[in-house]
Amino acid sequence: MQKLQTFQCRSHDFDELRISLERWDQSYRQLNGGAFYGGLNYIAIDDLEVFDIRWGTVINYRGLTPKGTVGFGLPVSISGETRYLGRPFTINELLIQHSGSEGDLIGSQNFKLWVLTVSEQRLLNRLAHLSGKEPSQILAKKSKVYLTDKMATILRAKFYQILHRSFSSDINEFAATLAVRKMGEELLDLVANACCREDFSKPTLRLSRQRQLVRKVEEYILNYPDKTLRTSDICQYMGVSERSLRDAFAHCTGINLSSYLRALRLNQVRAELKILAPHVLIRDVAFDWGFTHMGQFSADYKRLFGETPSRTCGSVKLKSFAVIPV
Repeated sequence: MQKLQTFQCRSHDFDELRISLERWDQSYRQLNGGAFYGGLNYIAIDDLEVFDIRWGTVINYRGLTPKGTVGFGLPVSISGETRYLGRPFTINELLIQHSGSEGDLIGSQNFKLWVLTVSEQRLLNRLAHLSGKEPSQILAKKSKVYLTDKMATILRAKFYQILHRSFSSDINEFAATLAVRKMGEELLDLVANACCREDFSKPTLRLSRQRQLVRKVEEYILNYPDKTLRTSDICQYMGVSERSLRDAFAHCTGINLSSYLRALRLNQVRAELKILAPHVLIRDVAFDWGFTHMGQFSADYKRLFGETPSRTCGSVKLKSFAVIPV
C-alpha cells in the first residue's frame, strides 16, 4: 500500500513555490501587487494529488499537470479580477485542465485555490461508471463547470477534510493513510459528478483568437527584448488594429497593454538577475530588456516586486522558503 506523502511550503519567492511542485511543468509571473508571499499544503496518495495554493499578489500561472493526469481547481478566496484561459471565473466554478493541455490562470491578490489531480484513465473509468456515457465526450472541450452553492460548499468541505486529516497529528500514519484514501475516493466522486453536469462553459472562437494574439505579442516582445516598441509597431507587425490589440489584452488578462508588457519584461529581468547574480550588472540586464532610464526602471521594479533589483540579487544566496515534509 502506497504511503501518504505530505509537505508544506511557505515562501517569499513565487519561483520557489513553483519549484516545490516538482511534478508540474509550470511557470509563474507576477503581474501586480508588491512583495510576494505564498504557500501550499500538499498531499499525494496513489494517483491522487490534493493541495491548496495561495498567494497575496497577482500571479499568472501557466503550465501542464503531471503527465497523464487531469487537474481540477476550486477557488476558495478571490479579491479581484481572475482569468482562466482568458475568461473571468467566480468562486463557484470548477476549473478543468486536461492532460497535455496548458493551463493559463491569472489569480487575483489574496487568491487561494484547492487543486486535485488524478490519472486520466481513473477519471474516465469513474465518469463511465457514474454516467453510463462515453466518458471522453463528457469532458470534451470543458474548461470549467458551474456549481450550485450547495455543490461548491460540499466540495470545499471535502477538500478541507482531506488536508486537515493529512496534517493531523492525532492518528498514526497507517490510520491516516486509510482515512485519506477513503476521503480521496469521495472527493473524486464529487468532482466526477460535477463534470457530468451540462452547465459548463466552452471557449468562444473570438476569445481563442484573442488569446492567440496575446501569445504572439508576448513572443514578439521576448524575441526583441531590447527594442523599444510602440503600440503602432506591434499592430503593424501583427496586422491588427490598435483597438483589437487593446481589447485582446483587456479581455484575456484584465490588464492594460502597456502595464502587461512592462510586467512581462520586468519578470524577465528578475529571472536573469536570479540566475546570473552576482556576475552581472543590474543596468546591463535592464538595458538588454529595453529599460534605458535606470531611475524609472528601479521604481517600476520595486512597485511590481516589492523590492529593489539589488535586493533581488542579494537574496539569491538566502533561503527564503521552506519545504517541510510532514
